[in-house]
Amino acid sequence: MLTQTLLSDKELIALLKEGNAAAYTMIYNRYFDELYVHAYQRLRDREEAQEVVHELFSGI
Repeated sequence: MLTQTLLSDKELIALLKEGNAAAYTMIYNRYFDELYVHAYQRLRDREEAQEVVHELFSGI
């Protein structure tokens, strides 16, 4: 099992490129809140901000 706090972004991306689903989950968990805050500040709509961030991650 991967430990989220011990892996750098670079390491997680390398694992993601190999198809590692746990790496995707770790990246998602690491950045969702921060991206959501930025999206919400611009959109001022919770559901829309969540949708934008989910769409961003669906492109990975």
